[in-house]
Amino acid sequence: MNPDSLLHFVLQHKYFPNSCNANFGAAPSYTCAPYSSPEIYLLQALAGDAKVAELINGNGWDEGLIISVFKPCDASYILSIKLPESNGRDVLVWHYEKSGKFSVRNAYLLVCDMADQANSVVQSRK
Repeated sequence: MNPDSLLHFVLQHKYFPNSCNANFGAAPSYTCAPYSSPEIYLLQALAGDAKVAELINGNGWDEGLIISVFKPCDASYILSIKLPESNGRDVLVWHYEKSGKFSVRNAYLLVCDMADQANSVVQSRK
């Protein structure tokens, strides 16, 4: 996965939320820790209809907005993501297929492969 992509950023922050070395105490509650920051209320207000395009000003990031909305470590990471030079239309791509096109057949094969991998992990733990 491209570390400069928005997908990488979102997944990293979803599955590795402490990558910015946030300090929530010795034994943080995973249900309460995300709400310990006042920024969360602003982000929740924006989340409903927010789009990445709202963070872009002309051909680049709206640095002032990003710095005012996100924590410094997140803002610097967002600002480090390179934006495309042209305003092309978004395209849906199924990255499990060379052509990039989704098919039920390929989705089925992917699910079967994932099930085989899960079964092999279970078997190796016995």
